[in-house]
Amino acid sequence: MNELNEVVHELNNVLTGILVSSGLLEQRLDPDSPLRRYAAGIREGGESGVKLIRELQAHSKCRKNVVMMIPRKSRRTREGANGDHRDR
Repeated sequence: MNELNEVVHELNNVLTGILVSSGLLEQRLDPDSPLRRYAAGIREGGESGVKLIRELQAHSKCRKNVVMMIPRKSRRTREGANGDHRDR
């Protein structure tokens, strides 16, 4: 695995945690909570990171390590929001 692929892989791990955690936080906060804007900002920053990694991959023609953004409504996120999945 070349150096760029290694960096992409490590950044993907970090971004996955950011996106899942911010999605869970947004779901658990009351709709009128002033904290929702902070959770949304964290999520948007993670999404920007995913776009940046995709651009790096496109410029380097390094498509073997596709970055997968976990959707906010993924099965794991829904389970966590319902209390069926243990928080770590």
